[in-house]
Amino acid sequence: MIDPSTLQEFQAAQKAAQRKGTALVEELDARGLLATNLADRQAIHTALEGMSRELEYRGASSLMRMYYQRPHGTPAEMFVAVLAWMESYVSSRRV
Repeated sequence: MIDPSTLQEFQAAQKAAQRKGTALVEELDARGLLATNLADRQAIHTALEGMSRELEYRGASSLMRMYYQRPHGTPAEMFVAVLAWMESYVSSRRV
């Protein structure tokens, strides 16, 4: 099912393209409504930058406390904690 606000944005882009005499795809792209390869790469890059900043801010001991209730652990435990945190980070930012 299409989100009502997305449908409204699409319809507005369609009308604008007809009014301007431009291609619909150009209007959709200008409004950020197309999932292009470039847009996908930019979204991934932005997400990774955000994860990197937050991970740097939190620090290893914070992640270990979050998932193991202690500030230290083995490299394998740290790896599991980072993976769990990444999954949580990604799922909390899905639209």
